[in-house]
Amino acid sequence: MAALEASKPAKKSSSIFSGFGSSKKKAVDDSVLPADYDQEKYGEINVRFIKGTKSLGEAARRWIATCDWREQNDIDNLRLSKQPCFNFVKSNYPHYIHKQARNGMYCYYERPGLADFGNLITNQEGHTPADIVRHYSFITEYIWEVLDTEPEAKMVSIWDCTGVKMSDLSGGPYASRTRNLMKATMATMQQHYPERSGKLFIVNAPSWFTNLWRMISPHIDPATKVKISILGKNYHTELFEFIDPANVPVEFGGTDETPFGESPQEVALREYVADLETNGKEPFTPSGGGANQFPEEEAAEEAASEGDVDGVADDLAKLATEEGGAAEPAPKAAAPPQQYFAGY
Repeated sequence: MAALEASKPAKKSSSIFSGFGSSKKKAVDDSVLPADYDQEKYGEINVRFIKGTKSLGEAARRWIATCDWREQNDIDNLRLSKQPCFNFVKSNYPHYIHKQARNGMYCYYERPGLADFGNLITNQEGHTPADIVRHYSFITEYIWEVLDTEPEAKMVSIWDCTGVKMSDLSGGPYASRTRNLMKATMATMQQHYPERSGKLFIVNAPSWFTNLWRMISPHIDPATKVKISILGKNYHTELFEFIDPANVPVEFGGTDETPFGESPQEVALREYVADLETNGKEPFTPSGGGANQFPEEEAAEEAASEGDVDGVADDLAKLATEEGGAAEPAPKAAAPPQQYFAGY
């Protein structure tokens, strides 16, 4: 995985894939802890940040950024606070914890193709984009502070692409804001919760997504690439090697008849959130009353010229159109992708 130059901080990117990893070599020696590192304020650097960067200097920068982010957003109290956005996001974007893999890792499923992005984006219940991103931080805090407290625990993620269309990311009525929402949530996970993924299965992947993978995979570190499986409809054999079919929902070809979203882990999570409604702290409100814009929106135009997924989507939109898809290519040409899946 890439270690960025020690002389300057990492350049911000808004790609939905950025921050996951690159096979690019580091330009300078970054193996020494910065002389100005404030040990008293930040303590020992979390080992996951060191493993995720392979560089003390970059680990220190990322750890400092995460500590500051946690303090500024009261993240330490997030799992102890009421969650007014919980039911709204759960009802509009299917994402569930469902039992465990053969190695004991918890399994986390997402079904973006079945999401109601229109409702999420238009915020008809008054929830802001920042609220939705904070919801994902809450889920992550719950997983690692309540469900599995081992310091270096990892998770198996299954992204089901059933129903995902190119127009969701390029050319659709909510495409731009959907991308920004995906970027914001993924950026938070990647920047502040590194080395938490043991395996990622992307299943029912459409042809345009496979083309995207072909474009970016040469830029991914081999140690990271082995964690990621891009699979079409015939994914069950590989998935079952990692997860016993008895623990896989029937919707994914397994034999577990527990209704999706009703696993013991999801039931416990709902009970936990319900208890917070009575006994939890009041939700944190940022200065200024809360953000109505996506954290990455200001950098979107800059990122488009850096070869992020916005540019990659242009080429894929053309491919989709050639293959009979309805997506319209975006106006800007794609630049070669540079960094994907760092710290994954």
